[in-house]
Amino acid sequence: MKDYEVSTYGDSYAAVYDLWYGDEDSARAKNLSDPEHVARKVVELALGGPVLELGIGSGRLAIAIDKTGLKVTGVDSSTLMLDLLRSKPDAQNIIVIHDDMSKCSELEADSYSVVLIGFNTFFNLTTKESQQECIRTCARVLKPGGKLVIEAFVPVPQATDHVSVRSMEVDQLLLDAVKVDPLNQTISGQLVKMSKNGNEFYPYLLRYCTPPEIDEMASATGFDLVERHQDWLNNTFNSESSKHVSVWQVS
Repeated sequence: MKDYEVSTYGDSYAAVYDLWYGDEDSARAKNLSDPEHVARKVVELALGGPVLELGIGSGRLAIAIDKTGLKVTGVDSSTLMLDLLRSKPDAQNIIVIHDDMSKCSELEADSYSVVLIGFNTFFNLTTKESQQECIRTCARVLKPGGKLVIEAFVPVPQATDHVSVRSMEVDQLLLDAVKVDPLNQTISGQLVKMSKNGNEFYPYLLRYCTPPEIDEMASATGFDLVERHQDWLNNTFNSESSKHVSVWQVS
């Protein structure tokens, strides 16, 4: 997708993100994980230590984790998303850093007990090289024995280009146009909001990979897979699972 940059997604969606994904009904309809379930799992893994969330966005997960008493730091490439997060009273204790999540150049080594990359955010890194760099960064900033947690969908081999209706109201229509490139493992998308006030465009670009492909990148960086489930409630992952929550431990 021409002119798409690391901050494009966050900057494009900041004005509507909480409206579309922030409340419980919207999150449930879009199959987003319950933040309290995520927070409980992170508490279990962190053992009281500090947590880093990459791609923190508007703080949907980080705020729930912060409420458990853990120290939370978040990184995001979008200043607009971080401004949205900073405006929330519940986010005042969260340390916020503007940076490319594949680099995290401001973060010191051996600093965190858990690094969290939730809800397909790892796929927002649009090349294999940037994904591998991100995992190397996670290995650098994690304490010895620290955990990397990634939540992502399991790619469907038969996925094809399509246009679908996301929502339809009396005064507006939301369409999702998708183009799949199997060779480069990318999904280029555009949410188009049509209303009497005109059209609005919300682009996204994903570089998807299978769980074994992420395992390979993690293993090359010194991580060992310690658990994989199909959700945050530890339900068994199998060949029919549409997503995974995977945990790797740094050696």
